[in-house]
Amino acid sequence: MKKLLCILLFTSSFNCLFAQSDSGELIQNKAKINELNERLDKLIKSTGEIPKDSLELKIDWLIQEMKVVKSDISAFKTTFNTVSNENKQILDELKNNVIDAKDLITDKFYVVIGSRRDESRARELTKKLAVNHPVQLVMNSKGTWHHVILKEAFTQEEAIQMANALRMESRFKDAWWTASKRLQN
Repeated sequence: MKKLLCILLFTSSFNCLFAQSDSGELIQNKAKINELNERLDKLIKSTGEIPKDSLELKIDWLIQEMKVVKSDISAFKTTFNTVSNENKQILDELKNNVIDAKDLITDKFYVVIGSRRDESRARELTKKLAVNHPVQLVMNSKGTWHHVILKEAFTQEEAIQMANALRMESRFKDAWWTASKRLQN
């Protein structure tokens, strides 16, 4: 037992010698740990108080703007998809280069360079002539004649001169001029 007691005393004194040198480091380490814990606590508390940085604000603003644009686009799609039949007819006429005679300018004169009773033949003629000339197809109000006319509206003298010039150049031997009222009948 004495031996055991001696060993215990010896180890405890040995530990005390080394513990004293370690206790200084231990105290320093505890101080550093406490300092780091305090800094971490300050950081955690302060994140809730820091206002958003400019990048985060810009992203939030862009998201809001995208939502507005998306709703505007969906509203525009709805409006666009509800195009009336009248507008669809006008679009078809523009695509086919066809207008109704009642849409001609009143009190103006036009030069007719071709006429057909059959609508499909009149459309073919219009497509053929449209390659080299500014023409359009006009259907009279009764739907009996389809006239291929120059798009430009003229005064009476200009229309006479244009029809004569076209006939003399042999491009359109049957060219004739007429008033918009006569095309409408």
